[in-house]
Amino acid sequence: VIIVNIVIGILEAILLILALVAVGNTNMSVAGDGPEIASQYQKIEMIFSGISILLSTLAIAGAYTYNIILVSLHALWLVTAFVLGIFFSLEYCNDYCDTYNDDFYACTCGVNIPTLLASGVVMCLFVYPHVGFIIQVRKGIMSRETYPREEFSCCCT
Repeated sequence: VIIVNIVIGILEAILLILALVAVGNTNMSVAGDGPEIASQYQKIEMIFSGISILLSTLAIAGAYTYNIILVSLHALWLVTAFVLGIFFSLEYCNDYCDTYNDDFYACTCGVNIPTLLASGVVMCLFVYPHVGFIIQVRKGIMSRETYPREEFSCCCT
């Protein structure tokens, strides 16, 4: 759980930095509402990244203190962010198509199934250690008292 949350925190920090840079550098040569649409969704991405960084930090603290509520909050956020990410991606595409649709270039929005499946698998790989940790703590397998005997297992932290 700790390693997974460190990785998630680093990845989200990178996304946050990229979104911060991108907000100030939208392509202003595009006519219409394009820069405003992109900026709106970049701000949403920054909010998601901020929440993810905060909850990753709390999950690390929760893993150190065997607090399943803090670890559960982050697991729940990972699933919620995945679902909301799909929704906002489709919304962004629809807004973009509404602004730039013309007869020559067809603008269609849809779900790319292979990308969605790959994203879902990655999300599950991030959620799995959280769920395993929660189950082990609830069953009493993992606690302060039992940690020395479970220390050899990578699934415990």
